[in-house]
Amino acid sequence: PASAAASSAALRRGVAPPPAGAGHFARAEPEASAGRDVRQGRSLAGLPVAAAIGLVAGGVRHRRRLRRLPMMVAPRSFREEAKLKSDAMLAETLSTATPVPEDFQDAMTLACNCVLLAMAQGKLRQQVFYDSGDTDMKVNGAFGTALGFVDGFGNRMAEELKGKGSIVCVFGDMGKMGIAKKQLGELPAEMRLEYFPPMNPRTQMNQGIQEQFDSIRSSDLILVVAPEPEEICPLMHLCDELDKSRSGAPVVLLNSRLTEKLRMEEANIAMKKYLQMKQTMVVAFHLQQYDPPQNEEEFMNAAVIVKAHPKPYTIWEDNPDDPEAIDGFFLMDVSAAPPKMDKVKDM
Repeated sequence: PASAAASSAALRRGVAPPPAGAGHFARAEPEASAGRDVRQGRSLAGLPVAAAIGLVAGGVRHRRRLRRLPMMVAPRSFREEAKLKSDAMLAETLSTATPVPEDFQDAMTLACNCVLLAMAQGKLRQQVFYDSGDTDMKVNGAFGTALGFVDGFGNRMAEELKGKGSIVCVFGDMGKMGIAKKQLGELPAEMRLEYFPPMNPRTQMNQGIQEQFDSIRSSDLILVVAPEPEEICPLMHLCDELDKSRSGAPVVLLNSRLTEKLRMEEANIAMKKYLQMKQTMVVAFHLQQYDPPQNEEEFMNAAVIVKAHPKPYTIWEDNPDDPEAIDGFFLMDVSAAPPKMDKVKDM
């Protein structure tokens, strides 16, 4: 206000301000009181000491603010803001994505680490899927693909368990185990092969069958190789015995086909048990190459679907020519659920 400014100016000159006439500052003292010492806590010309000091100091602060005006910074353009947000989102997605293994040995090491991690977390029922599109085994089809994984994974896991335990690879019948022995050759001391005895809900347990299950249960890690619907009964019997004995041995299903083309009506009870167990099973490792069907009009790149526990499923496009590719693969999608092949094809 004008009266306050006049009072402030008068105070700085050392004289009493003119009377305001009304309002809060109307109580002016005689002119002789203008010389009183401010430090003694007295008033100057009727103006409270704190108010007088505040007015003068307020003027000083105001002048300082005028001298320290901030520098004007040009705002980012919309395109720059969008680029920053996009880069931040990409960095966050990449941190959660599962990278593509460099080679077969890297994939086997990753698979072993994931299985052991899930085991350490108390997850004793696990699934693993592997299909790289080719195999060194002289066996065609899904079984040959599974044998390629058994060879690499079994030897790598045997190294991890050396001096601490053993791994058993269980096959559906004696014939499959015989093929595996011929293809795998000499095995490390920590690795051995077994097979499920033929079994259905009406099978009467005898000493020979029980000894086979006891031998399987004695291992520290049980890898069930490419189980099919006919093996649902012995598999669930094995899991029931492990639960009753409170064994800490994990059961890992490799390339399971248990829910495909179930032909045994008697297996309904066992299948219901398996479906219940499957709800709590963890996918420890998944590596799959997808080659889309080609036609003359359109060429589509291959894709790799990979998951390493506890990371989610990640879809990569095999496209080394893409400038934004990472080691030859372009990130397409990340999801907690396993992707369907139709969705991968659309990508």
